[in-house]
Amino acid sequence: EVAAARVLVRLTQVQTGEYLNGEAVLGFKEGESLGVLRMDGVVRHVCKTAVTVFNPLKHAVAFTCQCDHPEVKFAPQPFAVEPNTKGTLDVLYRPTVVGSGEQKVTLASEKNVLGTYRYQLMWTARPAGLEKTITFKAPLGRETVQTF
Repeated sequence: EVAAARVLVRLTQVQTGEYLNGEAVLGFKEGESLGVLRMDGVVRHVCKTAVTVFNPLKHAVAFTCQCDHPEVKFAPQPFAVEPNTKGTLDVLYRPTVVGSGEQKVTLASEKNVLGTYRYQLMWTARPAGLEKTITFKAPLGRETVQTF
């Protein structure tokens, strides 16, 4: 348990007005994973998924985004959510080697005002197929521009 709170409870029978007072102790513990983020991609190509965070407060809240995997990045960085709005954070994964595994993604609000959001990241990196061949043709003595 991270914290506990003692609360007073009043149960009222609406038709008769009878009531019963009571006391309850609520225990709070740190939350588990809010969900699983699945990232399935090809080596050297970016894949992404989005996480949405709602800010019910009257002031903006900034978040610190962390993942132990060196090939996972976040955008935008820094991430902040304006008052009474939803903010969307992109989790980006660009693998450099073939493999699969699990990591933890954590979004921690500044001063813990909205708490910490934890996700489990399940990633898979498959081998890249044949890359498309790029060709560029230009007549002698002339300029040509091609965008890739």
